[in-house]
Amino acid sequence: MLRLQFTFALLLALSLFSNGAHGFWRSKQVIGYAMVSKEHAKAINKNHDLIVQVSPKYQVGAGFYLRDRPGWERQVGKWYCVIKADKKKIKAARKVTIPKFNQIRIAPDRSQTTTLYGAEEHVISNYIAIYRGLPQPDKVLRFSWVEGLDQQRQMTIPAQMVMNDDLETWAKCFETEEKLRKYSEETIEWERDWKPDVDFQSIAPPRQGSQRGESGN
Repeated sequence: MLRLQFTFALLLALSLFSNGAHGFWRSKQVIGYAMVSKEHAKAINKNHDLIVQVSPKYQVGAGFYLRDRPGWERQVGKWYCVIKADKKKIKAARKVTIPKFNQIRIAPDRSQTTTLYGAEEHVISNYIAIYRGLPQPDKVLRFSWVEGLDQQRQMTIPAQMVMNDDLETWAKCFETEEKLRKYSEETIEWERDWKPDVDFQSIAPPRQGSQRGESGN
């Protein structure tokens, strides 16, 4: 009798665990990809959490940078990551597309241009809050073209959102791009899914010749 009770309890626990695991994965969707260093990848894989590394060359502020599809120029020692997020939370998150330049008219015959790509965080935050009307810019997903590359899209999850795990992200990094592609290689349609907030055509860059490169982490 005791053995039967133990077996039933064990089966019930396994069933609950299995249902919970399936529920976890059903609530997630792939939101992008990243190329990072081996050390960064191993840190991410430890708990499958995103980690923002300090960098002197953030394009649109501190955060974790993702591409919409795999495809990078090969670099020695780099690993390749897939990032997932909670479906409801990523859909509800506020989003903004950021152009390279912000031009404002300061007089009938005068305008002032501010370069946003590569600017300090306060410059990016001011643009989002003042010119795009979105308060708490450190909680707004940022979309931009990759500087120096032709037609390469990227999304930046601000550092504050990463630290708070606002999107309930999950990440896994692979030693090669081929291994990543076996796990996932779909192009993530940010613009299709999240218009009008995400509109790359409104900030379309001049063509510079196709090439591939790193995601900025």
